[in-house]
Amino acid sequence: MIVDYVQLIEPREKRGGENRVQEIDSILKQLRAIAKQFNCAVLGFAQLKREVDSRSQKRPTKADFRESGGFEQGTAVMLGLYREDYYDKQTTQKGIFEVSVLKSRFSSDTNFV
Repeated sequence: MIVDYVQLIEPREKRGGENRVQEIDSILKQLRAIAKQFNCAVLGFAQLKREVDSRSQKRPTKADFRESGGFEQGTAVMLGLYREDYYDKQTTQKGIFEVSVLKSRFSSDTNFV
């Protein structure tokens, strides 16, 4: 199952005083329950904070995810995608993107090109 833009999902039940990180955690728990119930993988896409564009190192980190605390706690794997040609039009790396394993409960951090 693919969820495009996890942050647009509203929690099933709104609890008073719950912050957005707690709401994201609740949403991720519901997605894990769906994955377990239907014995399928759930791939969720999330927006990064805009601060990535203002720094020199543009490769994403765990902290770049909006409501990052919820994602860090609630996911088994976090991947970051980076495309050099998006930021540098003169690069020789056109059409290539990197996939960085930012978090994995299954193995050590690895980069794939």
